[in-house]
Amino acid sequence: MRETTQTGAIASLMHEYKNVFLNLFEVLEGIHDADLKTVVDTETKNPDGKSIQGVLTHILYWARNYNTMVELDREKESLWHRRKKYKSIEDYIRALKTVYEETVVIFEGISNKELQKRKITTSWGQVFDYEQLLEHAIVHVSRHRWQIEKFKTLL
Repeated sequence: MRETTQTGAIASLMHEYKNVFLNLFEVLEGIHDADLKTVVDTETKNPDGKSIQGVLTHILYWARNYNTMVELDREKESLWHRRKKYKSIEDYIRALKTVYEETVVIFEGISNKELQKRKITTSWGQVFDYEQLLEHAIVHVSRHRWQIEKFKTLL
């Protein structure tokens, strides 16, 4: 996974986004593909929170759609993504690396001055500037990485 050619705040945020994905990939080590679908949380009603497959699908779905929000705000053609489940850890890692690379490309076209000027209303109604959206994306992966760490102990 490459570093961005950007400098300043964007470079810092993209570096942290890369690190949070690399940390997630470390947590995924040792998880067998057969364990992806295992229901670990029987209490939650949220299908994204029952299994490691559900959590990874959720992470990937939102990472793709954060990119879509920025692209649509910049008046570029983009499509909302659907949830896509994969059958292996390697397939999830490959897809997450791809979405990271797509994020790098998108933010290489954005100046640091623009980072806090452009505002996006998310699909859940919250208003973020680009910087806040990237920060949210970083914390989103981090929170779910922690969830997967807990799930691993229960497998």
